[in-house]
Amino acid sequence: MLIVVPTYRRHSNGEATSLTNLPRDLPLTLVVRQDEAPLYQALITKLGRSRDNLWIIPDGAVSGIATTRQWIVNNAVSRGYDKIIMVDDDLKFASRGGFQPDENGWDYRLKPSLPNDDRAMFDWMWRTLDETHHVGVSTRDGNNHRKGLHAVAEATRCIRCVGFRLDHFKSGAVRYRTEVEGREDLDVTLQLLRMGHKNIVTYHWAQDQRSADSPGGLEGVRDQDQLKVTAEALVALHPAYVNTRIKVNKTGRMAGERTEVTVYWKKALENG
Repeated sequence: MLIVVPTYRRHSNGEATSLTNLPRDLPLTLVVRQDEAPLYQALITKLGRSRDNLWIIPDGAVSGIATTRQWIVNNAVSRGYDKIIMVDDDLKFASRGGFQPDENGWDYRLKPSLPNDDRAMFDWMWRTLDETHHVGVSTRDGNNHRKGLHAVAEATRCIRCVGFRLDHFKSGAVRYRTEVEGREDLDVTLQLLRMGHKNIVTYHWAQDQRSADSPGGLEGVRDQDQLKVTAEALVALHPAYVNTRIKVNKTGRMAGERTEVTVYWKKALENG
């Protein structure tokens, strides 16, 4: 199993929450830039993780998250992998599993994942890639829209914790594109759906991030202008399946109006 965590500017203990939250014996492969490698090696040692699972990106090989993700899939292909799971570095996980029914039926409310829950989640993702080309884990926001202990959705948004078969990346038919930097996950999902490949997203587990602009990572890169440019670029790439809309943030660094997108996932698959 190949579980890759690209991480950038989050080498202080506690910033890369995916590394601290997931079980120590889970075989995570960290992907870091060369200038930060010594800092991450120290963090790996502190967390008791293996320093063998570290991919170092050469200086100048990437310029942002889209080129980093493309470097990762290229590297995985060159190493002979045919599947990959890619996890953002700032996540925390929850699960519906293991609860007793109450008087109203099963309790499907999310609880913080235990180590066995996390292992089962990644096992499910890896197995399900034998059925379909891409899989994902539900975001915590909206997870309660699907009922049932092992609920799934098909042809839907797939972000932050995703798995892919690598055949279309290997052929070049699918790729991460810099013009949609920060929305590259939406673009790749649409590329695959438009090729006729449904995704499967589990709602039995859920993932959440500390905040969209937490320290490190893309902090300071996303702003209203950048969001507008990438939203319009996504529309240009998939005009029949994406519309822009204005969202208002009342608080935080991104307070004010920002451009977001509405994506018609099922329509993209149906027309694929």
